[in-house]
Amino acid sequence: MIVSSILDSTGGAITFGLVTAVAAIALVLVTSVSPPGALAKPGSGSATDIVDDRVAADLEERITSLVDAGADEDQVRRLVSRSIEYGRGGA
Repeated sequence: MIVSSILDSTGGAITFGLVTAVAAIALVLVTSVSPPGALAKPGSGSATDIVDDRVAADLEERITSLVDAGADEDQVRRLVSRSIEYGRGGA
């Protein structure tokens, strides 16, 4: 774009400018429509790692009610951990 401008090629400079503008808009659109954490590097932590205290309290309450009903607490907690791992995409 700069070389085109220096060489007085306004058509080339405008073309490069428009291509750059379209690329910037495309990046903004891709970022806005992708789900949280989809563009993060693996293992770097993401927005999906944020714990909602209300959800955590509800989950703990449900685990407690299952244990009170006679379920083995270790097995229930392993099941919950495995479910979370599965939900995050780990098999």
